[in-house]
Amino acid sequence: MKYCLLLIVLAIFTLPAAAQTIGSVTSLSPEGQKAYQTLLTATQFTIGPAGFAGAPSNEETALRALLHEATAEQAWENLVTDANYEGGLYGLLGLRLLKSHTFPQQLEKYRVREPPRQRIVGGMKVGDGQIISMSGCFILRVAWTETLSQLEAGAFDKQFTLDGNRPR
Repeated sequence: MKYCLLLIVLAIFTLPAAAQTIGSVTSLSPEGQKAYQTLLTATQFTIGPAGFAGAPSNEETALRALLHEATAEQAWENLVTDANYEGGLYGLLGLRLLKSHTFPQQLEKYRVREPPRQRIVGGMKVGDGQIISMSGCFILRVAWTETLSQLEAGAFDKQFTLDGNRPR
């Protein structure tokens, strides 16, 4: 009986949050939904030329696509809490670029996450507290907290400034 009551209480509190996440994604265009899914499971946090060809990463391309969605702000907030570590950073960057009033609260929410654990990504060992990034054709393992500090300071903003205006 207590177990059933506990399940009912959990369902009452989690359904509205799940509905909010689903609603924010379904309000995106098909391209926006695809971009959201890419960022939800991002394999790297890379801004700028990457790989041998020096092209933007799939994640950066998704970031740019989602920036042009009219209803993207809730999707960015969802990425901060629902995505992996790299995807959460893209969520924060999206909020920052949109000059969202929720950026400071979402930044704090992300900052208190448990640091990334050691894992294997694409056959590469990534240590505790690290994420994957790229610079040119170099794959890097960088400190999660360092990247977060750079994002907070605006280090990635310049790449998204067009004619002095941020995309909206």
